[in-house]
Amino acid sequence: MTQQEISQETNTKVLIACLCVAAVFVSMRCGARWYKTRGFPWAAEDLCMYLALASFAITCALYLATMPTFYNVTAIAAGKMAPYASLEADLVPMLKEFFAVQIFFWLTLWAVKWSLLFMFKALTNGIALYTNIWWGALAFTVLTLIGCIISNFTSCSSMDAWFTAGLCSTPRDARAKAISLWYCMAVDVLGDLLIMVIPIRVLVSLRITLVQKLSIGLVFIVGIITMVFAIVRVVSLNSSVNGGQVSTQWLMLWAGIEGVVAIIVGCLPSFAIFLRGRVEESNGQYNAYPPNSSNKGSNALSNLQQSRIKSAARNESVMLEDMESNGSGHDTGSRKSLVGDRIIITQAWSQKSYRETGTDIEGERRQKTGLTGVA
Repeated sequence: MTQQEISQETNTKVLIACLCVAAVFVSMRCGARWYKTRGFPWAAEDLCMYLALASFAITCALYLATMPTFYNVTAIAAGKMAPYASLEADLVPMLKEFFAVQIFFWLTLWAVKWSLLFMFKALTNGIALYTNIWWGALAFTVLTLIGCIISNFTSCSSMDAWFTAGLCSTPRDARAKAISLWYCMAVDVLGDLLIMVIPIRVLVSLRITLVQKLSIGLVFIVGIITMVFAIVRVVSLNSSVNGGQVSTQWLMLWAGIEGVVAIIVGCLPSFAIFLRGRVEESNGQYNAYPPNSSNKGSNALSNLQQSRIKSAARNESVMLEDMESNGSGHDTGSRKSLVGDRIIITQAWSQKSYRETGTDIEGERRQKTGLTGVA
């Protein structure tokens, strides 16, 4: 299949632009986390996101460093440029950089997965099934990253072939590179699916409107975006294969695009803290306490009831609020908190609490008016 060439200028601009966008989003995420905690974010999910940005920066730097030599070699092979004296000496560093860049590219994607996993960890507390899913997802991502690195080593018949121009071009090497490409895409998508399973269970039980549920769900189930880009990337690279070799020009382009998309996706859940006001306002109006027919004439009692009910509705609904400790709620059967942005979700909701609240208020009123014991 004829492959479309991408110029050095285009790839350079794309990589630099993607790196700048990634840095902006991570900075915004850090600012959002600091806004709620009033301290520099050092939680596990934050460290993983910093790792993703650092790894992505190294990925872009390695590709930018290899571009001059790579495009010179491409021009020489096409007869557009005459060989130069230092060509052979330039090839070895270029091949080593190509070997290392794939590892850092995968580390970028996997660091984002770990950030999301640690963010969702507290949602699994007290739920054995989802705790097991979380540990399974963590183990899966670690093992599959190791598998990706191993596939990079085995893409050529030997390390000598890896670092010697022209030796890693046998049919065996072409087959190994194709296996590595499709394997990494498959485990990338499966890892995202496992991570998305964790918040889905909690979202289903939320006492909010469907529109709000979908809005919050889109923030957390953002792994779909990276899955789509991973699939499109592999299909595009597969279509660029020429002589059993994937186009390096397209590898550079897609490394920048998929890397920045993954980082953006990893940052989005942290911006959910700014949904707090709208969600609390809605939940404050979710359930209205029915007026007590025996107290129609008491405005003070009615105001007290409404105040307590609105407070209870806020406290027992979805609260996007920061907390310093992971285990602030001991009632693990009814509440789950999201580490980092601390989304506390109440799953148990009973009208009995309102009846009990009304009974307590009635008792207080009778005591104050001297009606204790009067039926």
